[in-house]
Amino acid sequence: MKKAAAAPYPIPRSTSSPWMRPRITGWSIANSDDQEILERCLYPLINIGADILHEGHALRASDIDLVYINGYGFPTRRGGPMHWAGTVGLKTVYEKVCAYHESPGL
Repeated sequence: MKKAAAAPYPIPRSTSSPWMRPRITGWSIANSDDQEILERCLYPLINIGADILHEGHALRASDIDLVYINGYGFPTRRGGPMHWAGTVGLKTVYEKVCAYHESPGL
């Protein structure tokens, strides 16, 4: 018996879809440097970590780093996103999060 060919996964056509955002906003990963890509990936983790600390679900930032390292596979040599935020500076992280919130992109 032959198996039926799998149907291709349809590409969403909605304007709210992440697939369409680069076309609508003009932001593209090809137009970004390595530092911007790194920041756009890590700053949301740091932002959520700050919320977790603020809400009292974790006692220390290092507790959050342990979860990222042991639970999600964050590179141990980097020390976790909260440690990285401490090395970059919280003021810098806050300013960049606000700037990326205002700028187009994913």
